[in-house]
Amino acid sequence: MLPEPAAGWFSVAVVVGEFAHYQGWIAWVPVVAPLLAIVAVFRRVPALSVGIAGGLVGLAITAAAFVVDDRLGQWLMIEGPLIGIGLGVVVGAAIGHATSRNSGMVRDGSLLTVGLAMAFGSLGLIIGGFTPAIVHGAPPDMDIDVIVAATIGGSIGWILGAVVGWVRTADASPPREGQRWVLHLMALTIAFFGFVIGASITSARFGPMIDEIEPGDPRLAPTAAIVYAATALAVLTLVAVAERGRLRRDHR
Repeated sequence: MLPEPAAGWFSVAVVVGEFAHYQGWIAWVPVVAPLLAIVAVFRRVPALSVGIAGGLVGLAITAAAFVVDDRLGQWLMIEGPLIGIGLGVVVGAAIGHATSRNSGMVRDGSLLTVGLAMAFGSLGLIIGGFTPAIVHGAPPDMDIDVIVAATIGGSIGWILGAVVGWVRTADASPPREGQRWVLHLMALTIAFFGFVIGASITSARFGPMIDEIEPGDPRLAPTAAIVYAATALAVLTLVAVAERGRLRRDHR
């Protein structure tokens, strides 16, 4: 029988070993890849990029804490990622303040356009997700109606943010070559994420969130179609933003 500290670290080693196997980590790829792509796109906005990275670190620490001590993991379930995001934003803001003295501001229209699309899209996602609960007068719960309403709300918000950002950056500098590549990378990761989500809806693999939906439910196909349409909208927006400079040159 191992002492308690040694047993805890042994459990961590076991989890790391399982994580190294592709079946242990591949399920996280569709979630983590878009976040890392966002970090790359907003690398010149350290408060955002480092904040996202901090949230991922906090999530990883929380997962490890569950293995070492269940009570510690439960305490960090929400606090871990939030603390990581908070510290990341502070560190990123400090980095941005320090580097801004030595480098001039680069007006890249892609940052504002994509940033506003993400911000308005997130707001629309939240409003849409809570709308069914408000209409039905019941506490919010994850079901098909919530998924559809949240997806539609997020899409409407994304369109509004993208349009405002596109108009506001009409005279801004187009993305440089490196930024164009990471915007395409972000589009690719979002396409992958949307495909995985749509496929999971079609097969009724919602996990513990929804357990009363059976495969073959007539609501699944339309719901997946809405998710695919929202994914296509985001991908096309990112590609358009990335190619904006080329479109200008071709127009001239």
